[in-house]
Amino acid sequence: MNSHYLPSLLLLLTTAAHAQLPLPDPSPTPLYDLLLPKYLQVGYATRAWVRDSLPSDRDPIELVDIIYARAVAEASGDIDLALVGALFAVFEHQDIPLSIGISLPLTLEPRALFEARIARLPRHLFADRPDADDRDKLQHFFASALIARLLDNAELADVVGIMIEEGEDAFVRGGVNDDRDVRANRLGHLFVELLREEPHLLPGVVLRAWNREYRRRTQP
Repeated sequence: MNSHYLPSLLLLLTTAAHAQLPLPDPSPTPLYDLLLPKYLQVGYATRAWVRDSLPSDRDPIELVDIIYARAVAEASGDIDLALVGALFAVFEHQDIPLSIGISLPLTLEPRALFEARIARLPRHLFADRPDADDRDKLQHFFASALIARLLDNAELADVVGIMIEEGEDAFVRGGVNDDRDVRANRLGHLFVELLREEPHLLPGVVLRAWNREYRRRTQP
């Protein structure tokens, strides 16, 4: 479960200018709207909603759909911003521990708020390991979807994802190349491809489809 940091590095670079102090989520006031770029407004708002309001009595994949749908609402229907919001909402590590002995912040939430949000994220997503804690796969999915969307090229995004996985041993303490992470990446790419034809699609469609195909292939 260590292979889950680097798919978020591209987004981390875009937020570095706002990462000087570990401040809590700002309140949605006119000043907040004025000072923060829209993608951070959507990210913070979606993250706070997941922490405070995401229900706990739903199917895990349905919860993924609910998180994304909330991000779409916060983004007023803008898919790019919604993917950013969903990614903010599912970050499940606070920092990236680099092999050179320093850590880069991934989310600047106070620890108590971070832990409250992480506790709400859905854990069991894939049929190949139904008891596994797959919370880290959520950020792989949404980070890869966002990268594919921004690059407008799923194949190039796949290359980026594979290079990131292969580079974890060199740059991240405890990082490993995990084929289940690559799977989550590719499902994120597929989701973005399908969004071209059906912009109201929810991510659970591709997650459930993978699970159905896995069961079909493995059942006697």
